[in-house]
Amino acid sequence: MKTIISSMSCVCSLGTTLEEISDNIYNKVSVPTHITTRFESSYKNDYPVYLVPEKLLSQKKEDESYGFLFVRTCVEQALQQAKLSKQDLQKYRVGIILGTSVNASFNCFDFYKQYKKNEVSSYWDLVDYFSYSLSERLQKYLSVSGLHATITTACASSTDAIGIAS
Repeated sequence: MKTIISSMSCVCSLGTTLEEISDNIYNKVSVPTHITTRFESSYKNDYPVYLVPEKLLSQKKEDESYGFLFVRTCVEQALQQAKLSKQDLQKYRVGIILGTSVNASFNCFDFYKQYKKNEVSSYWDLVDYFSYSLSERLQKYLSVSGLHATITTACASSTDAIGIAS
């Protein structure tokens, strides 16, 4: 079995492409100092939830989570860098090992808000929430088949995913 990692990408507060992020680091652009007010909670402190450029957040489709928006953006960039299309991948059995720290926390924020308010309406809402997998969603988005796994080991997720894929 061959494992090929042909390219990579990243989304963070310094940009939405590796080139933009690298330029901002090199030019000593500081991370935005504001904390988003996109989500309200009962926590005493504000946290940098989804602190990424607004230009990216405006591209979110109605039926996708913010986590999947980030994954979709990175995969589309990686495919472009590798000079591949979604159709090119469909000729092969493609396994997806995805490292993310986002999936574990906010894979379905609407459900999480309902849960915190004790307003979960059914058992199946809970099953959907805990079984949501970014790698499975990506597999469907790309229309490919093969093994898939979402690795959520916090900051080491991406490195662990590369090790597992190897």
